[in-house]
Amino acid sequence: MLSFLATTIEQMDLALDQLALDDINYKRFALMLVDNVIELAFHNYAKAKHNENEIWKRFREPEHDLALVAKAMGQNFSPK
Repeated sequence: MLSFLATTIEQMDLALDQLALDDINYKRFALMLVDNVIELAFHNYAKAKHNENEIWKRFREPEHDLALVAKAMGQNFSPK
């Protein structure tokens, strides 16, 4: 988790540096970096919810919708 946070901060810092440059191409690159961070954060969140479901499934009903979590963990980022 700590390495994920460090990587996320590093990407956001690079995006900030790119925004400081006054060129549309650098700003587009910054937008791609921010989009990547958001997608990775959503995927990481979905993975955490999947793990919670797996841990507690023997004791109670899954707290998080199984189909929605499975969809969020997939490679298709459009619905996210």
